[in-house]
Amino acid sequence: MDWNLVGKVGAFLLIALSYLIRIPYARRAGKIEVVKRDRDMAEIAVLLLAALGMMVLPMLAIVFNWPAQLSYTAQPPLVIIGYAVGIAAIWLFWRSHDDLGEQWSASLEIREGHELITRGVYARIRHPMYSACFLWVIAQALLLANWLGGLAGLVAFTTLYFERIAREEKLMLNQFGQAWSSYCETTGRLWPSARAAAKPQP
Repeated sequence: MDWNLVGKVGAFLLIALSYLIRIPYARRAGKIEVVKRDRDMAEIAVLLLAALGMMVLPMLAIVFNWPAQLSYTAQPPLVIIGYAVGIAAIWLFWRSHDDLGEQWSASLEIREGHELITRGVYARIRHPMYSACFLWVIAQALLLANWLGGLAGLVAFTTLYFERIAREEKLMLNQFGQAWSSYCETTGRLWPSARAAAKPQP
């Protein structure tokens, strides 16, 4: 079996499925007016970096095996683990979009009638979409036997996360005040906290 090809197929499916999942939510959210936006050059830069690391460079490695000198022989156990992590990533990516619904935005924005979502996966985790993306880039690194294409997503998304997370939580605090503060006390940022585990499911 050509495990390099098997890994490339998995990495391609990660990109394709995440894009297909996001399309309907982006269309629905795009119809609602943005009333507050925190977007500057740093925000634009990390979004572009994430696109480069999670889509462009992996696709170059998948389609053209570029850069060839950074490719290596895929290891079956890593590819198998990569598929398992990728399945978890896609499920959580879909579920976090579905629970968020029209509140979703690719950038730091508040839309008209914006609500604080605390149901579904958001009952336990404040930023499950970021959790899904971390699973995605870990899967990408395991599936894609190319040092640049495989690791680019991990570097790019980690950079986006640390540049954005404090700003996003500040935006939520300014918008929802005490409701956000109370929500933070019973949820984990990327995975359930001990306090979140004890919280009854709504």
